Amino acid sequence: MPLRHLFQNRDLSSPSSDTTLQVETLEDRNMLSTVLIGASGDLGGENMQVFVDDHLQLDVTLEQNIPGVFSITTDSQVELQDIRIQFTNDDYRPELGIDSNLRVNFIRIDGINQPIDTDATYSTGTWLAADGVSPGFGRGTVLHANGFLQFNGGRSTSLEFRGDTWTSNQIFTPSQAFVNADGGLVINGQEGPFSLSREVAIQPGENLFSVEAYRDVISGSFASDNAPWATAGINFYNFRGELASQETIEINSGFQTPGDTQEKTVIVPADIATAYMWIWVDGTDHGTNIPLNVSDISFEPVDTSGDTTPPLAFFQTTVIQSPPGNEINFLITFQDDRLLASPGAGAAPNAIRVTGLNGFEATAVQRTGTSDFSDTRQGIIYGLLKPDGSDWTAADNDAYTLFLEEGSLVDAAGNVAPPKRFFNQLFVDIA
Repeated sequence: MPLRHLFQNRDLSSPSSDTTLQVETLEDRNMLSTVLIGASGDLGGENMQVFVDDHLQLDVTLEQNIPGVFSITTDSQVELQDIRIQFTNDDYRPELGIDSNLRVNFIRIDGINQPIDTDATYSTGTWLAADGVSPGFGRGTVLHANGFLQFNGGRSTSLEFRGDTWTSNQIFTPSQAFVNADGGLVINGQEGPFSLSREVAIQPGENLFSVEAYRDVISGSFASDNAPWATAGINFYNFRGELASQETIEINSGFQTPGDTQEKTVIVPADIATAYMWIWVDGTDHGTNIPLNVSDISFEPVDTSGDTTPPLAFFQTTVIQSPPGNEINFLITFQDDRLLASPGAGAAPNAIRVTGLNGFEATAVQRTGTSDFSDTRQGIIYGLLKPDGSDWTAADNDAYTLFLEEGSLVDAAGNVAPPKRFFNQLFVDIA
């Protein structure tokens, strides 16, 4: 906290007095905080981790029934809501009389005792006879199982998950989102729409988007897997900051068993500047808790160094019979031994050039893809317009030659097809 200027003056009681004002500027100083935590273990050997502002500040092993006092000094001012205490190595074997527990006795910040055994303290590892070990507020300050205590509601706008900072669309409490003792992200949907997002590193070409998650069976007042809703996705932005595209994985179905994973291949174009990965939940009745458990979510480039085979292009429909009109259409099929790039099967918009009668020359226009496509094969319908905009008539009937332009076709690994003149010619037959 910056120290204020120091003012010194002489006698100001008389207007005639000789008055001077001296101002001394002092350099800024940060306000330090000292946090003392009193804790003990029932068996000894219990591991306690203390996080301040989601950063690990203390990792200690407790002694059996001996209250310990542990000190943390930070370079910024700390409030109770910034502190999270986690129990990581629970050992419960009742048949052997073994039951390890972590007890938090007090927290003192800058010499002031903090109220911790209140309704504002949130626990994910406290056992109560009424409901066993369940997350909730006001459950005391003992961790009977792996989990954490967060104090004073623990309101935040971000959390740490898998080594990255995820930011929410709103201020939230641990009842809405937290990282459990196993390192998984838990999002509860009972408070309405909620999302977390973070920026991801991107690399043009082939990438793999993967989600490992679990959501318990949806039952009761819910008619189908369509409610509540959960989706993971990535938004891609171009260099102008505009949303260029979006990829999603729906988590409404197919994630009913812990460890269930879905993944999809995503081709990142070269004109993408930034990308943000997000997780979103909504559609749960207020007060109903059906948590989404995300074990892992990732977006990583795929190693394609072993793929050196370029894609191919085939012209299959050679005779175009059509009534007079301003456009004729034909089909080009693109194929790769492993994975085509997209959109347009990896072909640039100006990939196909056509020449013909009386010096005719034009670039065909991509219109749409065919319905029978796969990762390795895609048909694209092209439209051919006359350069002067006039209609195609019987006077234009002739054989036209098609060319694949240099550098216009690429697969997901970045292999570029060489330019080619298609062996088959386009025969226009206008009735």
